[in-house]
Amino acid sequence: DLSMARKLFDQMPDRNVVTWTTVINGYMQVGRVQVAERLFREMPSRDTAAWNCMIYGYCRNGKVDEAFRVFEQMPSRDVISWTSMISGLDQNGRSEDAIRLFQDMVGYGIEPTTSTFSCLISACAKALAVDLGAQIHSRIVKLGLVLDEFVASSLITFYANCQQLESSLEVFNEKAHASVVVWTSLLTGYSSNLNHDGALEVFCEMIRRGYFPNESSFTSALNSCCAVLSLDTGKMIHAEAVKLGFEASAFVGSSLITFYSK
Repeated sequence: DLSMARKLFDQMPDRNVVTWTTVINGYMQVGRVQVAERLFREMPSRDTAAWNCMIYGYCRNGKVDEAFRVFEQMPSRDVISWTSMISGLDQNGRSEDAIRLFQDMVGYGIEPTTSTFSCLISACAKALAVDLGAQIHSRIVKLGLVLDEFVASSLITFYANCQQLESSLEVFNEKAHASVVVWTSLLTGYSSNLNHDGALEVFCEMIRRGYFPNESSFTSALNSCCAVLSLDTGKMIHAEAVKLGFEASAFVGSSLITFYSK
């Protein structure tokens, strides 16, 4: 309850940077950007986490230019600052700018984290930067980070976007099938490349191995069922969605309606 949090905040005799940042983050999460901005200006002191909170909040609300202004004004930046800005640019349709910012980050000697690489690979996927993505993949392998589920997922999506499904499968096999996130990336990659039979095989194998599909898994699988008009498989997927409580999901429900209306 944000109103209760604000009431408690206003009643506190002593507030530190953590309490200020927590309240600002709360307002950003519900889209009340102007209130968050006012509180940020009123803060008696700010640490890097407070500045990062503003960058993340602005990007979350689609205000990328404002986020970048804060990023440039920061007295000091850490890897979270850079990663948040790279991710924000990518998620708001400015993937090429995200890639350029990563190059600036490297130039400043900031060491990327697994989260940074995941965001960068996502940007390469959207910008179809095949050569750069392959170079980053090689660097990730050398650093031993390819087993991170989010890095692996981003790499699978990257190669699928670049219509290199064999490379997606290679990354998937390196990850040893250890996460629903990775399975879903492969499933979605097959589906987006119109290999719908392959997508459904991945879904069924995922179930067989005991991995519970998420919302994206069900949506991609149902879309593939629509494409190949596979009624029996679609009914099986519907049953799994009901069993796992996803039938009420707006995205899964919409996919089910589309499937049955074909």
